[in-house]
Amino acid sequence: MTMRTTAELDIASRITEHKLSGEPALRYFVLAPRLAPPTNLVVSVHGVSRNVAEHLTAFAAAAERTRSLLVAPLFEEVAFRGYQRLGWADARARADQAALAVVDEVLAARTGVAPQPSWFGFSGGGQFVHRLAMAHPGRVGCYAVAAAGWYTLPDPTRAWPRGTDARAHDIDLDEDAFLRLRALVLVGSEDRERDAALRRSRWLDRHQGPTRIDRAATFVDAVRARARARGIPPRIALARIAGATHSFASAAE
Repeated sequence: MTMRTTAELDIASRITEHKLSGEPALRYFVLAPRLAPPTNLVVSVHGVSRNVAEHLTAFAAAAERTRSLLVAPLFEEVAFRGYQRLGWADARARADQAALAVVDEVLAARTGVAPQPSWFGFSGGGQFVHRLAMAHPGRVGCYAVAAAGWYTLPDPTRAWPRGTDARAHDIDLDEDAFLRLRALVLVGSEDRERDAALRRSRWLDRHQGPTRIDRAATFVDAVRARARARGIPPRIALARIAGATHSFASAAE
């Protein structure tokens, strides 16, 4: 049994659970700073382990320092299958629309909070977050993704989700607005394993590389190149987390 520290127990006692109305209902969890009213909103999106409490606990101290309200949606497996790709093709519910409805509900209940959240996602959540930023850049203040298994490249000649041609979903992506967003792509320096959770195909290996490290670099290079081609100064950075494997706990520590 893992024993929790006093600080972790305090954080757990302050996490509140909510449910977005509608069908299927989306549950989400909120952690507010203790010492001052929040002025910022951070949405943290889980991977396939759906470890929402771990996300809130890991970021609690930083949220306190930055007066940030933390929100963690829970995309349950059946209702939000394919949430990593926003659920545009293979789910009963659109994960992007549900997440934005959560943001609207939180903002309606809180005054003084900046309306454009910072978004973070780990692994499958990283897939979700960068794709949400592509589809809804006006709802994103900035975004960070960590350890994503693969990426949608800013290539309008390829169909979604390999590229940004989303016309089959009746969505016209605002590419320039996406390219102007501040972004950080993180990957563990030891995240080289081709494990069962990593999407593998000859196309991905050829176009993005065989590991998460390769694919993170490919995405950042592609966003920078596309921004320059559009006359937009790139605002995306790549950073390796020293010693981290493909583990949220490892990366967060």
